[in-house]
Amino acid sequence: RPARQAGHWKRIHAEAEAIDDDLVVKYVGEINDTTGTGPLWSEVGRQFGLRYAVTQQVIMSLRCAGRLAYTKETRSLRTADEVTSS
Repeated sequence: RPARQAGHWKRIHAEAEAIDDDLVVKYVGEINDTTGTGPLWSEVGRQFGLRYAVTQQVIMSLRCAGRLAYTKETRSLRTADEVTSS
């Protein structure tokens, strides 16, 4: 079973790495600009055709890279530029 789980996480990481990070950051910024709030993580996933686990990996990786920020609040997802300019 551990080997199966390892394969699962490898696939998630591989799918996440295939996503264009710039497009995700741009999308989050556009949603914030038009609505005044961040998109839900599920909305990001739908936009890019991702499973939720892959969406989580993409968003958390972009947060670690300093490109996105979020809190526990709903719709708090922002680009790092939006956080530093507010």
